[in-house]
This record gives sequence, structure tokens and C-alpha cells, in this order.
Amino acid sequence: MKRDASQNGFDYFSGETTQGKAIKDKFGVIERRPYHLGWNEEGKVAPYVTGCTVFMSAYDEKGEPIFERVAARSGAGFSGLSFNNVQPHTVQPKARGCVVCHRLPATLGLGSGKYLIAQRYLFLADGTQGMTIVDIFDRNNPKVVGRLEAFPTSLAVPLTDPIEGAAHYLLAVTGTQPRSIGVFRLDDITSPTLLSRLDIGEGLALEVGGGELFVADGAAGVKRFDISDPASITVRSSIETESARDLLLAGIDLFVADGPAGIKIIDLSNDDAPHISAAIPPPREGQESVAIALHQRYAYTVNPDSGPFGLYVVAANQPEGVTVTDVTDRSTPRRIAELSVSAPRALALYTIYHFGGEGERNEERDYLFVGTGGGTLEIFDITTIDAPRLAAWLPLPGPVDEIVVASHLLPNRKDGRASELHYGFLAVEGVGLFILDLSEPEHPLVVANIPSEGGARALSIEAIALDRMIDEWGNRIKDTSYEKARHFDREEIVRILRAEIPSTAE
Repeated sequence: MKRDASQNGFDYFSGETTQGKAIKDKFGVIERRPYHLGWNEEGKVAPYVTGCTVFMSAYDEKGEPIFERVAARSGAGFSGLSFNNVQPHTVQPKARGCVVCHRLPATLGLGSGKYLIAQRYLFLADGTQGMTIVDIFDRNNPKVVGRLEAFPTSLAVPLTDPIEGAAHYLLAVTGTQPRSIGVFRLDDITSPTLLSRLDIGEGLALEVGGGELFVADGAAGVKRFDISDPASITVRSSIETESARDLLLAGIDLFVADGPAGIKIIDLSNDDAPHISAAIPPPREGQESVAIALHQRYAYTVNPDSGPFGLYVVAANQPEGVTVTDVTDRSTPRRIAELSVSAPRALALYTIYHFGGEGERNEERDYLFVGTGGGTLEIFDITTIDAPRLAAWLPLPGPVDEIVVASHLLPNRKDGRASELHYGFLAVEGVGLFILDLSEPEHPLVVANIPSEGGARALSIEAIALDRMIDEWGNRIKDTSYEKARHFDREEIVRILRAEIPSTAE
């Protein structure tokens, strides 16, 4: 919705014409197959759906923006994307199996990472040139608005408000080995203020969730920090692994790309005593797992034959190969696909909704984006999970070190249908930031780039996760539509995700 003070509107309560017209803006479809569970107003566990997500804009008498595309916040202080405990229709012809509720954190409202709304700022770790802050509000015309030039920077991750997606603090891995993590306040986005430093070793990847920071620290394993108060961060116990390169938090599990040891799954259900619950070696001797992505498959995208529900980990293995492993039952991980990709470095997973033409069906499809050291972006359609298909191949002028895929809030087409709605943000080593239009993943298009002088090693963005209702501790992010309805708390999350289910259950 937007309110434009340069136009007049009709007040239906007073019957008078007033300055300022409320206008329903264009819409875009981000997700059509949500399935989440929670407690309804009767105290029963029930499916729920989320309605339209409303973002607000306001313009003054001259038509200039006062604010644009701001997420609504409820009176209780939560996201205006409310929690409605009703599922009036089914979204598939087949009943769901046990694993949907008992193995997939996304079903409980913890988010899948595949339905993101990119906000205003992007943070580019620019190697020897420090960090560059880019305004990406206009994806086709990004602008550099700030720099942090005092330190060589290899990673930069914002701590964002989960409701509005705005960054208030920033974590940046700086220096040469041994490195440190600088904690910066972003009161002035153009000039971050250093608050403190955390001592680490290599600092190869950062993951934030539930008030905790996890650091992939190479041979030192995984380091943990309590960041519930970013101004006063405390050290927690480390987790031993062989050579932690990348990591990803999913509910009460931490997935680690552990170099020559392959993939490790760390059980965080007991926060004071995390332990390794599964280890998946690389497919061949001499390979090293360097990056990971996670696919939670809990709804049919095209047809019931496109593969079973489950939890799948995707690993980029050096010097060659990307593997897909079914880890729904962590006691017996099962590799179901391997892609022939040379020197894979970066991975991203995303779900994109396609509008069909006349006589065609609308559908969602799942995509895997692989950046390589050879300077290519390879896009695979993984809708049928055990039979990935190469959808596109795009040459780039340097190695791809980082990929982030997210959605633009507003479509551009006058008919309101999604157009240029999905974007890829790539850190191309030694070259700079590239922004791609991925609305049609089989035809990726470079729409903008910002040159780098220091390396362009990694990037991250401000974003809102549409399907993330709670954090890992059950703290509410989205509001509820009914007074007695609620999401699951931490104890319930652990009990549900660790419940025993029949080994033959889908």
C-alpha cells in the first residue's frame, strides 16, 4: 500500500475529499505452497497459512518519498505478517508423511532461507580495500554510500532486525591471520562505528541465529559467541571439527563443511553440550567440502512424482563436484545426486514462482546456483531432487566467491505480474559486485555491477525472511491473528524435531 499526498482521496467515514490518496500498489507472488504448524486458539496443533504481506510507502505533496517499502509492524511490536491458524484447502493431492513435521525446521516456522525480501543495503567485503556499503534499493542502479577502509576485510555480515530487515550492527572479519571479528554499530550507515573485537583464527564463514554467532574457523573448528547483546558479546565453548570452511544453521542443527572430513551435522538441542551427530565424507578421497546449502522439501512443486519430502544437504567439493545428500535420517545419510561442476566455490538455493502463459499452469520451481573458481555461474533446476537439470550457464570475468539470491519487493510490469522480481548478488573475486536478474533462471541477465579494487571476497544483504515466524529459541517474529494462538517454544521444537519416526516413513 502507498499513500500519496500529491493526490486527493475520498474519506468514506466523513464523506469528504481529503488530501492524500491511499493506493493499492502492485503485487508479487513469492510463495504459494507454505505449510507451517502451531497452536490454534483452541489449544490444538493445526496448520496455518499466512496472508498477504503488506509493505507501506508514503509520498509528500511533491510526490517525493517520505518512506518506501517499509514492513508493517503490529501494535504488539511484531511483524504485521500474521499467523492464521486455518488451512481451508489442501495444496497437494497426497497426504504428508511424518518427516514434514518431525525433521524439517521450516514446517515449525523457523524459515527455509528460500523466501527473502532484499532490503536497502548490501555489504561487500572488499579485501585490501576494507568494506563497501552499497545502496541496492534500485537494483539496476546500485550506489556506493559508505566505506570502511581501515582494515582488510574478508567477510561482512549484518545483524538485522528480523521484522523490518534493517541492519543495526555489522560483524566484519578483518586483518590477516590470525584475524579478528570487528563489531560495528550502524547508526550512520555511511560510517560504521567500531565497538569491539573478537579474537579468532581464520574466520572463513559466519552464521547468526537465535542470539548466537557461529564461526567456521578452519583447523580450530567452530567457535561460538553469545551476541544477544551485540554491544557486549561473550565467548562460548567451541566445537571441535577437522577444518571448518562453511556452516549453516537449521533449527537445532548446525551443518558444517569440514574440508577433507566432508560434512558434519552438529546437534544443538542441548545448548550447553553440542555434539556431532553425523559425518558425511566427501564422495572421493582427496576431495574437500568447502561450501554447503540446505534444501527443506516440504511441498510438491510440480507433481507428486518429483521426489520425496525430506532434508537435503548440498555440498561443493574441491577440486570438482557438487553432491546432494538426503539427511532426513541422519543415522543413514544417502547421496542421491552428484553434479559435474569444476572448482565449485559458492552455493545458493532459492524457490521461484513462475506464472504460466495462456493455457499453462503456474508453478514454483527450486533452483541451485553454483559459483565456480573458473568464473562461471551454473544454475540447476532441482525441483525433481534426485534428477537435477542444468538450466543455465553464465560466464563471468572472475571466480565467484559468494552468491546471495533474494526477491525484489515490487514487480515492474503494469499488469502486476511478477517481473524482474528475483535477483542474484555475486561477489566476483578481483572484479567486483555483480547484480543479476534471475526472474527467469534459465535466462540470467547481468543488470548492474560495481567494480572492486580490493578483491570482492564476500557479501551479505539486509533481508526479511517471509517464512521465518520464530527464531531458534521460539521467540516470536510474526504476529498472531488470534489471541490464544501461538508458535512453538524451544522445548516443543526440540521434542518435535527429535521425535522417533518409523524408518520407512516419508
